[in-house]
Amino acid sequence: MLRKRSASRERFNSGLQKAQEGTLSQTVMQRTSEHLAESARQASCATSTIGDAFKDGVETLKRTAKHSGDAAEEFLNDTSQRLQRHPALTIATTFALGLTAGAMIGWTIRRRS
Repeated sequence: MLRKRSASRERFNSGLQKAQEGTLSQTVMQRTSEHLAESARQASCATSTIGDAFKDGVETLKRTAKHSGDAAEEFLNDTSQRLQRHPALTIATTFALGLTAGAMIGWTIRRRS
């Protein structure tokens, strides 16, 4: 009789333990799936943020390139107009720059020899 009682207790305890393990594994699985879903949402948000930042960077780069091109064109136009207004000064400056460059090149060649 004692053996029957202990055997039935063991069956009851093992059944209870299996039920608890099943509940525990379900809880762990639920938590794991919740963490995975949250990680997927965070990854999606991060990807969207990175995409927006990249798009903003490209737009800024395009705008900067356009402004730089406009500034260079304006500088060349101003320089051309200035050269046309003062031709004698332009010739004198060009001569002075050429003479200076030639003197520097000659001085460098003599130092190396």
